[in-house]
Amino acid sequence: FGALEKCSDLLEKFGGHELAAGLTIKAENIADFREKINSLSKESLDDNMLVPTIMLDAAIKVPYITIETVHDINRLQPFGVDNPNPAFAVRNIKIHKISVMSEGKHLRMTLFKDGKYLDSVGFGMGEYYHHLKEGDYIDVAFALEINDYKGFQNVQLILKDIKKVEES
Repeated sequence: FGALEKCSDLLEKFGGHELAAGLTIKAENIADFREKINSLSKESLDDNMLVPTIMLDAAIKVPYITIETVHDINRLQPFGVDNPNPAFAVRNIKIHKISVMSEGKHLRMTLFKDGKYLDSVGFGMGEYYHHLKEGDYIDVAFALEINDYKGFQNVQLILKDIKKVEES
């Protein structure tokens, strides 16, 4: 939005906020706008800003991943830009089962650690299926939610990232 403010002389109107913006521009100003907005981007962005990062709130032990924990976390709602959904990590967890859904778009895994099985879903993470197999150990970053299917509730990990644990 700040960059749009600096280009306002080329715009008919504009508006927005931290995560979205819109504008109206005359066709004859598009080339100048493109040049100016790209120049501003190069000045204000560095390579590290272009690398996706996940801010984790805590490493969590598997026995604490319960429906009660999810209910406690949900007391912090509403989640959004200024109050993101908490993200957790579990390291060195075993893939018990792995499959894909929606024609390979999404990943579904059952994970196992400390005597407990955990269901997990990775939306848009179907490509991981080709790099992982049952029995592999992984580190996972995730949010927690309650999956309610036909009246049966269980905790589900909503995967944000996966890293295969390298064998030593």
